[in-house]
Amino acid sequence: MERLVELQLLELLESDRYRLHDLLRLTGQELIEGDEAGHETRAAADRIIAYYVATAWRAASIVRPGPLDHRPVESPHAVTFVDPAAANRWLERELPTLLAVARRHPDEAALDLLRAISHYLAPRSRWAELGELAALARDAAAGDLWGESLALTSLGLATHRLGNPEEALAHLRSALAIRKRTGDPLQATTLQLIGLIDYEIDRPADAVSCFVQAYRLHRKTGNNFNLAISLHNLGEAYDVLGRPAAAERFARRALEARQALGDRFLAMSRVSVGRALVGQGRAEEARWWLDRGIAEAREVGYGEAEWHGLIVRSEVAVRRGESEAALADLHRAAHLAENLGRPFLYGTVLRQSARVHQMTGNVGLAESSLSAAREILDNCVTGRDPGIERFLADSDPDGGTFRPADRRRPGRVVESDLDGGGHGDISDAAEDSDGVDGGSRDELSAGDGDQGGADRSAAADVAGQVSTAGVTRR
Repeated sequence: MERLVELQLLELLESDRYRLHDLLRLTGQELIEGDEAGHETRAAADRIIAYYVATAWRAASIVRPGPLDHRPVESPHAVTFVDPAAANRWLERELPTLLAVARRHPDEAALDLLRAISHYLAPRSRWAELGELAALARDAAAGDLWGESLALTSLGLATHRLGNPEEALAHLRSALAIRKRTGDPLQATTLQLIGLIDYEIDRPADAVSCFVQAYRLHRKTGNNFNLAISLHNLGEAYDVLGRPAAAERFARRALEARQALGDRFLAMSRVSVGRALVGQGRAEEARWWLDRGIAEAREVGYGEAEWHGLIVRSEVAVRRGESEAALADLHRAAHLAENLGRPFLYGTVLRQSARVHQMTGNVGLAESSLSAAREILDNCVTGRDPGIERFLADSDPDGGTFRPADRRRPGRVVESDLDGGGHGDISDAAEDSDGVDGGSRDELSAGDGDQGGADRSAAADVAGQVSTAGVTRR
């Protein structure tokens, strides 16, 4: 390599990256055209595919230990990473190349790459990339029911986050039908995602049914990563249904399970504990949980969890009359919302900002912020977050922006239903006579490994583009 650099046939871009001289590209193309039988070309392509798939699996397994059980292929040239930060950098840098490999060789690479990097893409809200990769994998499945169901589940998640919930539900129900027919235990993941969409479109009773079914299946198969996510979802459901003490118990249990599994994307569960504590009037205790959750989310680049933590912490500051602290958190939250492309998130920031400006006597800025918030939130057809809306509803200056969810009561769910008995206090029966469990939105991976707490809030799906001026209608 050094000799090729000296001859200027390669250009060194970084310590481990080079750019080919056009002469080398042309020479390679001539060799391909001269390989009439195609054996050497195929062998070279196989080596390239193996290198990228194997390295992607190595990187993903370091970024998120646990969900990936085995690698489908190995390569002697695959990169070894010293830490999660290096693995993250490689995945971000090489993502366009990984997608190009999947496009060029979908039959050989798309499904393996989907399994490898879906749990990297989802927490970072890379829904377009996830959707493209899932569609390639689906088209390449060719009668492979396991691969088809995996791709359909992935495609359902991405499609929902891109603003098409009904199309997403169609993909997910197709995947669920295949998995039930084949007895695939991963049907629990598909149920979890169907519940996620039901939750976001204000059908919490339907979501509860899906979450509880998913919990039971995960427990039966011993899938502890996804079991932890089910605990988180059930905990947030209690919060939405107005039971913060029960929500706290579920969130703490989910957090303990994730810590035991080495899950680096556990910040959302920590933030949920903080939010539940605030709901019980324990704001001082909540501050530690929120501070820690925000720091953990920022460390791993988990923007949605950081946003949630900042919004809850800003509310604590508002209630304490600390306007400067609230505005500092909202400024950061607005930056995250714009980067994530989530109009609902940005509209919520503006609504909170209006409250702070009203509190400080800046009536003009309060009115303009509230007007911009209405413009965005009134156009949010999907991708809303009932949990954060309910949390802020009591002191919302514009109650019209809050949409109460469907309050139908799910059936009674007690500890023996979820845990099989004898596994700790998982129900709230001792505290709440109706024993209702609910559902929320800590997402699983499109790739059926846990996406643990991938973003729980809005998708880039509403009628408009986020900007500091509000939203542009389509």
